[in-house]
Amino acid sequence: AHLQLQKGLYFQAEQLYRSILIQNPATHSAALGIALAALQQNNMADAIQFMQRAAEIAPNVALYKRNLGELLRRVGQWKAAINAHNMAISLEPQSAENHYLLALVYNDKRQFELAIQHYRIALSFDHNHGLAWNNLGATLESMGDKKQAKSAYAEAIRLNPKHVEAQNNLGAICSEEGQVDAARSHFEAAIAANPDFIESH
Repeated sequence: AHLQLQKGLYFQAEQLYRSILIQNPATHSAALGIALAALQQNNMADAIQFMQRAAEIAPNVALYKRNLGELLRRVGQWKAAINAHNMAISLEPQSAENHYLLALVYNDKRQFELAIQHYRIALSFDHNHGLAWNNLGATLESMGDKKQAKSAYAEAIRLNPKHVEAQNNLGAICSEEGQVDAARSHFEAAIAANPDFIESH
């Protein structure tokens, strides 16, 4: 089943995982496999159902709680997503990814202060989390704090000069502030990293 999943044969992998789970209902890795195969087939309902199943079978595995929270966020079930991420944090309080994913939920809910809080906690555990820096910048910008937003974008770019969104976001602020050459430089860097990135054209 794992091999089929790796090969991209998601339907076949799912059927094998389902057979394993029927034979041994306590196999949490099979429930995880079904969830991952379902996700690749854009079947969010089954992905959530079986990630929940994996989390129930193995309640001390933070990964399952974290994955469940992210799946729930994607379908807009924010309250359940926050609950799942908080359970993951209770198991792994110093995981940058746990706090980063919780921040995404708060950002979606437009609870920007809480989003910023958890982006910053994530960065305190992993200062090199480029996605957290970029998203922190975007959230700060949403709150009107362009100075700190620029610093966050710049840090994301320092970590990865080909970070398309960070280059574009910093370019947009520079453009608004009349820093034409700096804006052009960031937009050109975004396009060089991804020529299909429309916003920078």
